[in-house]
Amino acid sequence: MNKHKLNLFAVLCVETSHYVAFVKCKQQNQQHEWLFFDSMSDRIHNEKNIPLVNHIPDFDRWIDDAEQDKYFFQGLDRIRSQTRPSSQKFDENAMRQLRLFRDGIVFFYENSSVNYL
Repeated sequence: MNKHKLNLFAVLCVETSHYVAFVKCKQQNQQHEWLFFDSMSDRIHNEKNIPLVNHIPDFDRWIDDAEQDKYFFQGLDRIRSQTRPSSQKFDENAMRQLRLFRDGIVFFYENSSVNYL
C-alpha cells in the first residue's frame, strides 16, 4: 500500500454559531501564507457585520509546537469557561490559537502528489 503525505490547507472553526476559518493561500513563488477569515468580526452600530481577513505569520509554528503547548491551551480553556466574552481576556494572537485548537471542527487536507485541476 502506498503512503501519501497530506497537507493541511484549511480549518473551519465554530464556537456557538460564530464561524471562522484559517486558510492556506499559495503565493506566486510557491510559498504559502495562512489567512484568518472572520465574517462577523465587528459590527457597525449593531447593524452590519464587518468581515475581517488577517495574515497569520505564526500559523505553521503553532502547528509544530501544538504538542509542547498543550498546557497553555488548557489554561486558556479554564479562563474562557469562567467569563464571557473571552476576547476581553486574551490578546488577539492567543484568541486565534484558542479558536484553532479548541474550536476547529473540520480540517481540510490535500494530497500534494495529485493534480486537482
